[in-house]
Amino acid sequence: MHIVSGAARDALSNELLKAYEEDRTSPDFTSDYGEGIYRQRSHQHAAIVHGARGVERSDREGRK
Repeated sequence: MHIVSGAARDALSNELLKAYEEDRTSPDFTSDYGEGIYRQRSHQHAAIVHGARGVERSDREGRK
């Protein structure tokens, strides 16, 4: 883990957004929470976040 601020944070943020927009992912992180409590928490969190933004679950592009 690294903690950055100022210009370094801005540069890192820009690179992360660029990678996301180019659909570059890292095998070091998973988007699969498996089963059980972690999956339930993920679904609950997504419902709260997307609900606050007015994005329906069926709107895959909007959720992305």
